[in-house]
Amino acid sequence: MKLRARINDLIQRFKRTHRIARRISLTVTISMVTITIVTFAFSMMMTRVPEYRLQMQAWISERAKLDVQFAELSARWYRFGPQLEFTDAVIRTRDGKRILAMAKSGSLGFDLWTAIRTTRLTTPLNCHRPFGK
Repeated sequence: MKLRARINDLIQRFKRTHRIARRISLTVTISMVTITIVTFAFSMMMTRVPEYRLQMQAWISERAKLDVQFAELSARWYRFGPQLEFTDAVIRTRDGKRILAMAKSGSLGFDLWTAIRTTRLTTPLNCHRPFGK
């Protein structure tokens, strides 16, 4: 009698463990599919970024209350998030008379893992080969 009770107890434990393992594998699978879809969507959007260079310049200029211009704009996936890259950037006063900053190239990125780790949304701005007037 004790043996039968012990066997039934082991069967119940196995069923519980199997249910938990099945739920974990389903959660991991759904997470991986979601990450793949989001990454693919970002990649598709990033290929269209150069088409919106003028609109982005206007939006940035309006928000910054400065005249912001750049020759080229592209996007790519860098390390753990999307990154915008620009060339020949010039920042002028609103009236366009004074140049405040210039850079041959630069980038503006978002690092997903840093945002999760620090619980802050930060976007590092890197100016490569800055030059002034």
